[in-house]
Amino acid sequence: MLPAEYMKTTRLIPLLPFLASAAHAAGILSVTPLHSDAFPNAPSTGTEFTGTTFLSTQAAIGNHTVQAMGHNALAYTDRTHVWAGYGAGLGQPKDAGTFPSYLTGLSYVMTMNGNRDNILPPFSIDITTAVPGTAYLFIDNRLGDGVAQDAPSPSLVLDNAAQWIIDEGWVLMNTGAKPADYTGNNDILGIDEGNDGSINQYASIYSKEINGTQFTVRSFGEGRNMYGVAFAGVPEPSSSLLLGAVAAAALHRRRRTS
Repeated sequence: MLPAEYMKTTRLIPLLPFLASAAHAAGILSVTPLHSDAFPNAPSTGTEFTGTTFLSTQAAIGNHTVQAMGHNALAYTDRTHVWAGYGAGLGQPKDAGTFPSYLTGLSYVMTMNGNRDNILPPFSIDITTAVPGTAYLFIDNRLGDGVAQDAPSPSLVLDNAAQWIIDEGWVLMNTGAKPADYTGNNDILGIDEGNDGSINQYASIYSKEINGTQFTVRSFGEGRNMYGVAFAGVPEPSSSLLLGAVAAAALHRRRRTS
């Protein structure tokens, strides 16, 4: 009969992927929009997040449960647009292989495209999370200057409606995830408008460290594609310790059996 220590270790090893995934997905608990357009299909406010279910205004979507962020994730509750891998360029087929890997599996917010021009009074979404972590913001590149192939220009939006993106510390991601026809240096997310298979617009990816469990995103200010939000939670200390203990046990088992 195998030693008890060996048996306990082997039972823990299959938990490693599950625990790592659970820690990665620790995400959004609630979203509260302010000064939103009315959403026809109550009780939804038109702002939803991973794990919730709502009835879309789009027949092609219907009753929809919001899944984790990834290639072909629905972007809006009132459109059929999807976030996608940017592919070879604008007007070219979308490509799952070019979807930024660090966004895959994250909890995210489906916004309502109709709220994009709500600036008087200003639109906002208060987002509560389970743990601190990193928030990501997806901004249509045409914001401010109308140009799809360079980064957004929040400071050029009328009435300073989008200045909060700069003032509140959102910074452009730069890991090299961008298409060949993009003139900037920051990471890009594709937008497939209508989910018909091709990339119609680009969104720049911003990030911000969230030290607590609440943050706010605000008005957009133009008739472009509304922004999107995703969140990557940092594991709580107890989860981190458990992951470390399981990893150590797995290493100990390998040494004993090698």
